[in-house]
Amino acid sequence: MTDREKEIIKQLNHTIYTVEFMEEWLNRNDNVLINAPSALQSMGAKGYYEAVKQMAKELVVEEKDERHIPKKLIIGNFENLCPHCSHTWQDGNSVCDICGQLLIP
Repeated sequence: MTDREKEIIKQLNHTIYTVEFMEEWLNRNDNVLINAPSALQSMGAKGYYEAVKQMAKELVVEEKDERHIPKKLIIGNFENLCPHCSHTWQDGNSVCDICGQLLIP
């Protein structure tokens, strides 16, 4: 898992699917006929991880048009994108120049 994927998992704050849980169960290859509970647990972790990978690729931002009706925009990979105001930032910054929020690289 990448650091960004681990950060997303931490931010999701799921009671079961923690970073530690994911690291333990993602690489297992249990046979459902021999050890069904473990195979199903691993399958669940792999499905959750697929969703996390998609979140790491794209960010959906909700904006409002001129009539104040929400619309969703996919703005692509959000590395170096402030999660608060969507301003792009340069490596090395720890605070967004636009909104002043702390940035998580």
